[in-house]
Amino acid sequence: MTANPPFGPPDIGATAEVLEQNRGWTSFALTALLVLACIYTLYVGKAFLVPVSFAVVFNLFLSPFVRALKTLRIPEALGAAIVLLAGVCF
Repeated sequence: MTANPPFGPPDIGATAEVLEQNRGWTSFALTALLVLACIYTLYVGKAFLVPVSFAVVFNLFLSPFVRALKTLRIPEALGAAIVLLAGVCF
């Protein structure tokens, strides 16, 4: 003996229509939560992210000078020290 379900098979078209009606608000809410999570993460991580970002910027600006000293057969570590001292002194 099998039990008959009280309802017929689900109407896929009607289900899709209902989901499409609510997609705008769901998408907006998820986007807003993502933006808030990113802002919160940047705020909490600023003690770590600010020095790292400065290090990346300094590396981008100063690496051409170190490479130029390397072509003059100065070791890379010594060239980096020279560039760093020159930047601090001037």
